Amino acid sequence: RLDGFHQLTLFDPDQTGSLYLERELGLEEANRLMRAEVPVWRWRARWFRPQEKEEMTVWLSPEGRLVGFEHQIREDSQGARLTKEQARAIAESFLHRQTATPQRFIEEQLQQRPNRYDYLFTWEQEGFQAKEATHRRSVTVQGNQVGAYQDFLHVPEKWKRDFARMRAANDLYAQIAMVFYVPLILGAVLL
Repeated sequence: RLDGFHQLTLFDPDQTGSLYLERELGLEEANRLMRAEVPVWRWRARWFRPQEKEEMTVWLSPEGRLVGFEHQIREDSQGARLTKEQARAIAESFLHRQTATPQRFIEEQLQQRPNRYDYLFTWEQEGFQAKEATHRRSVTVQGNQVGAYQDFLHVPEKWKRDFARMRAANDLYAQIAMVFYVPLILGAVLL
């Protein structure tokens, strides 16, 4: 129920994913993938109560397809302590309702909360590769409920580090140029 919650909606693209596709594959191929397969363009709707932990966030593609959601709850909220197999069955059932595309299971994580177990399961779409990036989907089970889902482009960490290093160098060059630019402008104004 959303009674008493504030609501905020904004356009929230996956900047890292779109930059990766554009730089590594070129605009034509990147646009084809972003239009049809990889959800980098998305709307984010958020429901929250100020100063409360519980909030809901939903990401939708421009066509209205669910590409993610997250229900944040308190760490001490009550819930079930399912086995890994029971939680994975819930996650797989949810995943199959989201996509019929074959997925390869790649990761699981358990977080033991005071009153429940939370599991994060991640799958990788078979047959998809954009250079070194892969298309992944993750499902979080909080107790015995699906609490989060993400459909995303997994960009390699090395590429992120290299790109951040390049951006830092560009920022440094811009600051150096500004040191010379400001006196030049002041001189032009005085002249």
